[in-house]
Amino acid sequence: MCTWKFSVILPRKTLQNLKGVMLPLGVLSIMKLFHLSDLHLGRRLNDYSLMEDQEYILNEILKAADVENPDGVIIAGDVYDKTTPSEDAVRLFDFFLSELAARVSKIFVISGNHDSAERVAFGGRIMNRAGVFISPVYDGKIKGIPLGEDSEVYLMPFLREYAVRAIFPEKEINSITDAARAVMENIALDKSKINILAAHQFVTGSADGLDVERGSDQTRAVGGVDNISAEVFKDFDYVALGHIHKPQRAGSDNVRYCGSPMKYSFDEVNQRKSITVVEICDKGNIKTREIPLVPMRELRVFEGDFAALMAMKDCDDYAKIILTETGILDARLKLSRKFSRIAEIEFRAENNETSNSGKGIREMGTKTPADIIKEFFAQQNGSDMTAEQAAVCDEILANVLKEAE
Repeated sequence: MCTWKFSVILPRKTLQNLKGVMLPLGVLSIMKLFHLSDLHLGRRLNDYSLMEDQEYILNEILKAADVENPDGVIIAGDVYDKTTPSEDAVRLFDFFLSELAARVSKIFVISGNHDSAERVAFGGRIMNRAGVFISPVYDGKIKGIPLGEDSEVYLMPFLREYAVRAIFPEKEINSITDAARAVMENIALDKSKINILAAHQFVTGSADGLDVERGSDQTRAVGGVDNISAEVFKDFDYVALGHIHKPQRAGSDNVRYCGSPMKYSFDEVNQRKSITVVEICDKGNIKTREIPLVPMRELRVFEGDFAALMAMKDCDDYAKIILTETGILDARLKLSRKFSRIAEIEFRAENNETSNSGKGIREMGTKTPADIIKEFFAQQNGSDMTAEQAAVCDEILANVLKEAE
């Protein structure tokens, strides 16, 4: 929290309502923002649509806004999970924006690597009139959007090195950090103001990027070739980042990932999701805190032999099952009576390799197509094909190979 000795802190919205009223000595204003990102609307968890869960968590964010009364909301990219979002995903975002606009003065949205910048920016100039500001397709210019009398927000959509190089052919751009630096150098920043940047990139405080924990669903790079040094954004008072799903700092306390509002893969099973609240007390005095978000359904991992798994309590959450024995006929069907939402199942029998590893790429050339199919069947079902199933497989393969001749 922002604190001063002998001071009472009030939201700026409250102070505006008190215009003309004599305030006691020591009352100071505060600007409060919600920092969100990586909504991934329309996301699926293997066979399961997450739309109902996403609608639930967006309503939880709206409830938090009713309590906290933020002045604005930043959504730092990956609004949608695909560049061509489904109708349901678009309707859900329309609902969320409309409800947010009824609660806060200004909303700031940028496109992420999962979004189409053109589609997200559609109707942006009309939305500006309602206090919803969406980053346009980058054309070399980023202008500040007033947040208060002495603060501005800058919107930088997800950028790729080659696109920035095309806009600034005169600059030497050999890395994504060079590209980001070129973009920053072309911003006319008033450093006397409180300047906030929204960006959707892999930003780190170290050259190798190892100071930021990434999930499996974000592209990994060797030697930090895709990471941008946080030093590039040193002139900003707060950098609201998206792209990494775990809430964390990136080099400094004021360069932060808020993380995704929900868990989107089993690699995130131990993460705590939240809303990042940014409290701007004054230039150089910005504090952050987190409001926990509790999902409609959790992601859980269960491991054990068949008997142990079936002895567990019934589970309606999304489950990854690691079965430590083979030979269980219709294992998935039987386990689904206990775990109603099995999103993944892996067979990991003792003294055997996991279902994901097989026997290695080097051995693939020594196997027939029938061998590969039968091995895959065994990995997915925890038991070998029956003689009848193997005969059907051989017959189908024979017909396919005959047609290919």
